[in-house]
Amino acid sequence: MIKPDLILDEYRSSIAQYLTHFLAQKKKSFAKISLDDDVFNTIKNFALRGKMTRAHLLILTYQAFGKKVDKKTLKNWLLPLASAIELIQAGLLIHDDIIDQDQQRRGQDSIWQYYTLQKQAADQHYGKSQAICLGNLCFFLANQLVNEGVVNWQAMNNSKKTAALDSVSIKIQELINREISQVIMAEMLDVQLAAEDKVPSLQQITEMNLYKTARYSFSLPFMLAAYVARQSQTSIEQVSKIGEKLGLIFQIQDDYLGIFGDEKITGKPILSDVREGKKTIFYYYLVKSKKLNAHDKKLLDRCFGATSINKKDGVAMQAMFQVHALNQVTSLLNQLKQEAIKEIEQLENQDLQIFLTKLLNTLQHRQK
Repeated sequence: MIKPDLILDEYRSSIAQYLTHFLAQKKKSFAKISLDDDVFNTIKNFALRGKMTRAHLLILTYQAFGKKVDKKTLKNWLLPLASAIELIQAGLLIHDDIIDQDQQRRGQDSIWQYYTLQKQAADQHYGKSQAICLGNLCFFLANQLVNEGVVNWQAMNNSKKTAALDSVSIKIQELINREISQVIMAEMLDVQLAAEDKVPSLQQITEMNLYKTARYSFSLPFMLAAYVARQSQTSIEQVSKIGEKLGLIFQIQDDYLGIFGDEKITGKPILSDVREGKKTIFYYYLVKSKKLNAHDKKLLDRCFGATSINKKDGVAMQAMFQVHALNQVTSLLNQLKQEAIKEIEQLENQDLQIFLTKLLNTLQHRQK
């Protein structure tokens, strides 16, 4: 068995330096707008506290395709694209925390809460309004980085513009726009499912997880790496499908950590999904259990969608999830793992096989 020793922060300092420089330049460009808050510094501080997993997956997958990651390649287009992904992630999380009303993110105040507390009366409307704007700013800044990266990639691959390079450049930008549009629509589905009284189907929950998390977090960086590494359409489709499986595994582990994890490590309150009325895979198997007694059902009704959950009820909810849902979720996780392994083994590139196998093991053992 390959040990879960994949390093997913190898390029953290390079990404951080590039993003810091980019935001500093943008701060100078918009210096004439007299805001009380240094918005570019706020974005930087928020973005750099993330794990930068998606950015690393782009660079490491490119490497796994047998391409050399030298200083010139990094600076000119790998770092712009990687930084763009991190800014998109920052914008999505800022908006997600507003929707979920989460006051904590990455071990500190969420952005809307940060702005709320800037006002003496703790004005939530002000905080959420400013956070919406900041999230939107992240998206447009990311778009500038994508354009920069694509232009530089074209220049490095061919001194003369060709139809083939133009086609790939267009596909890269179309890919990013399509995947992020799907994330937003899946977020809307998440809100819709939470607002409905009925229990969603397993297919609906899987669909939400696939487009809100899996494809964006894994298929997107894999496919971007494949495009810029000039891989075949078959290879692009292969890594896209593998990304879906790994992304679903990632989301299930995320749901697990949301119930049983250490919030000092995850940076997010335990059982926050229960408080927010999130209909996760764990929730689905719990409510579908035929072994829930009257006491269990009352506990679930009291905690699901509640403003707060006391310690005693929290412990009881964890025990209930463990008894009535954990085995079924583990079985689903193992099924996805076997499907991912089968698809990885079909790859012709051995280095890519090794990388994705290590990634699979890393995802299963992560604690944050």
